[in-house]
Amino acid sequence: MSDDKMRAEFEAWAESQDCIAHRGEGGSYWHPDVRKVWRVWQAAYAAGRMAVQREAEEWSKRVNKRWIEMENKTEGER
Repeated sequence: MSDDKMRAEFEAWAESQDCIAHRGEGGSYWHPDVRKVWRVWQAAYAAGRMAVQREAEEWSKRVNKRWIEMENKTEGER
């Protein structure tokens, strides 16, 4: 996800929580608490992406293992 899209989602969520997420000219959020929440939001997003990646890797390992097992069986065992 691009930084702009992530910020848009964060800001929409922040508004739904009655949290004002205004940014200054440099792109930083004005309020220190909002800056902290933004960092947590980014960390949570990264953790979620890593979990999805780990799940995909595990799925791939299982599929590859099953394929190898099937290839190693004789024609009559399949």
